[in-house]
Amino acid sequence: MTPSSLLTEQDQKPPEKWGNLIVRLAEVFDVSCDYLLVETAPRRPLRAPTDHLGDRLNDLATLDPEDQAALLRMLDALVTKTKLRAITGTG
Repeated sequence: MTPSSLLTEQDQKPPEKWGNLIVRLAEVFDVSCDYLLVETAPRRPLRAPTDHLGDRLNDLATLDPEDQAALLRMLDALVTKTKLRAITGTG
């Protein structure tokens, strides 16, 4: 008798609790489930970090084109100001 013949068909299927265990381990270690299961999978967090700036930028895409253009000019001015301060060593 081989070890595999000792298993019933039901025993050969992974129990549902294994899936729950994998998810719980992923939560504890803050990694994706594929990272736990696949040796070559890259390490990634289980949940994406909150991206408040990205969320706000998505909201800004709903503005009318004139308001978007005005906002882009303002952002360009702020980025330029920051770069100039870095070059001159002020601020």
